[in-house]
Amino acid sequence: MRTPIAFSILVVVLMLAAILPPHVLAEKGTYMAEVVDTLASPAMDGRETGTSGHFLAANFVASELQKLGLYPLGSLQVGDETSDYFHLFPLTSGSIEEDAVEVAGRNIVAWLPGSESADPADGCFILSAHYDHTGAYTDENAERHYFPGANDNASGVAVVLEVARRCAVPGRRPRNPVVFVLFDAEEQGLIGACDFVENPPVPLDNALIINLDMVGALGKRELLVACSAEQANTHPGTFFAQLKDIAANVDLDIKLMREGWEASDQLAFYEKHVPFIFLFGGPTADYERLTDTPDKLDYAGLERITDFTWRLLHDLASPASYEWVDLGERERPQGARRGFLGVIPDFSAEVDEGVAITGTVPGSPAEKAGLLEDDVIIEIDRRPVHNLQALADILRDLKPGDIVEVVYLRDGVEQRITARIAEKGEEEA
Repeated sequence: MRTPIAFSILVVVLMLAAILPPHVLAEKGTYMAEVVDTLASPAMDGRETGTSGHFLAANFVASELQKLGLYPLGSLQVGDETSDYFHLFPLTSGSIEEDAVEVAGRNIVAWLPGSESADPADGCFILSAHYDHTGAYTDENAERHYFPGANDNASGVAVVLEVARRCAVPGRRPRNPVVFVLFDAEEQGLIGACDFVENPPVPLDNALIINLDMVGALGKRELLVACSAEQANTHPGTFFAQLKDIAANVDLDIKLMREGWEASDQLAFYEKHVPFIFLFGGPTADYERLTDTPDKLDYAGLERITDFTWRLLHDLASPASYEWVDLGERERPQGARRGFLGVIPDFSAEVDEGVAITGTVPGSPAEKAGLLEDDVIIEIDRRPVHNLQALADILRDLKPGDIVEVVYLRDGVEQRITARIAEKGEEEA
């Protein structure tokens, strides 16, 4: 009996190989590593919106959606060209006003109908990440340096594409339609996401967005999750408890993200009262540095996050059943480069006033000044640090070379140090 069974299995494998794109048959984990390696490669030159490297990145991502068999919005056929997946929007490029030119931003959008519902207007999941990064620079010796952005945010793109790869397998689609969006110009202030919600190519009334950012360096930490969704007539916190149960089923620990979630693309949807789930791995010492390279990523952790995201699409109720939850007014982040202090915020800490930190970036002004894990920053340059937004505003106003006094709490005791503000990305890269 073994020979016929073995023959039958071989026939099934050969049939799958004939009908599925090569990426769908990729060995577990290898596809995401290939995506990260490609996006973080020198050819992409840091993927800054409006550059040739960014255009290469956009074409790569769109070509992957095409190869996986996903459809451009409004179609039930695979796109003929990668440009079929582009949703263009205007923006300006250039740090100096007289050098600014208008360029086209490119959101990349594809979709698949659900196994039980084919109309996104009746309820759809939007699964998203941003694919742009902060670019490159040439130093005084004419040497080129680029920011790889492996964690920020090639890792999020890798998860979205891996989930799309799984959805492309016959018989594995979620019940509800899924719209896959790779946003552009996130680093410039969520511009791509804002254009998407202002000119929505898909109805948002019954949508729920799941956005991923910097999920590639989980290690032994918990995944930070923010959400603004609940089902009607349920107690507050019920939805997050459900998320914890789903995460536990894939051996993943999650923790509620209380502050800082407004710094990624889901804020644009929150402002339009669209329920969201935000998955965030937390900042690392390599954040926006030349050292954010593929070899630093935790691919086993990335696989668990992918499993979690996959289960969300299958285990949650219809997106139309979730209501927006008011988390308070939040300020949209600005794309301008900030002064660099080098503290790593604790996004899950509960503090009445100030910003708790989990540590400092090696070699940063904060480390040199002696700040430590669990310190709470309460004042910089005589300006109160009420929260993360206040910290970002202060750093945006400071210039490299500024000497500032930092007031902080350590074990409840107020202390003071001075620090010299640096410019992130060059001197401190």
